[in-house]
Amino acid sequence: MQIRLYHRALEIDEGLVLIAPENATYLDNLAWSYQRNLTSNDAIDAEIRVTYPEKIRTIAERLVAAEPDNAIRRW
Repeated sequence: MQIRLYHRALEIDEGLVLIAPENATYLDNLAWSYQRNLTSNDAIDAEIRVTYPEKIRTIAERLVAAEPDNAIRRW
């Protein structure tokens, strides 16, 4: 059940980033959705294990580049 909710949240976050790709809140939420899906017990899909860490890193770099003085972005 929980993993389904994580997948649904990820779908929502991806949709919001498509609408507003520079919105820092949406990007941050998307990175956390990738993280939740990656670390859930059901994340056995090889594609998830390979691609999600790269997606998380890319989003983090975008957020830091947009606000380099924002210490919160350096998680």
